[in-house]
Amino acid sequence: MTESIYRTRGSLGSRLHQAEDGTWVAYAQWPDEETWRRAREAGSANPKAAEKMREGSAALISEEHLQVADDLFQAEPYDKERA
Repeated sequence: MTESIYRTRGSLGSRLHQAEDGTWVAYAQWPDEETWRRAREAGSANPKAAEKMREGSAALISEEHLQVADDLFQAEPYDKERA
């Protein structure tokens, strides 16, 4: 689903985490709120994947809109050799 939304709706991708208690937490990133709103209004980017998610009991517990205050995420570990 994320790949479809990324390719067709302008998202920046998403992350999926699993807590020690087995709870799954997912979030998506968007370049701005307007892109996110247009994507929601456009409907599902992949109806088959959306159906699989519903079948898998994926439940939206809450939806939060957060503003990035400071982004220090790095896609690769620090490499002392290249520094």
